[in-house]
Amino acid sequence: MYKIVSAVFVTLWIGYSLFIDDGCALDRDQAYEKVSTYLERKGLPLRYLLSEPKEKDVCQFSFYYKGEGEHMHFVVLDDFLRGPKLTKWNYNEHEE
Repeated sequence: MYKIVSAVFVTLWIGYSLFIDDGCALDRDQAYEKVSTYLERKGLPLRYLLSEPKEKDVCQFSFYYKGEGEHMHFVVLDDFLRGPKLTKWNYNEHEE
């Protein structure tokens, strides 16, 4: 019985490892879509949006926007339960 349970566990673990690459369901296109939708709702052109390099083993994407009088940093996080989550820091609102 122990061998059967062990074999099932190992099979499941190998299957999970092969089909779930890094546990991150978010890709750069989805993250870009989230940020661009926000900017379009604000009436801001996308030409000032820059993508920052993705860190290895981190399930998030960062973007930087500076133009049209706006200065913002966006981070799109992978929330396993709720889907992609957009966070932003508006430098104009936090100037001293």
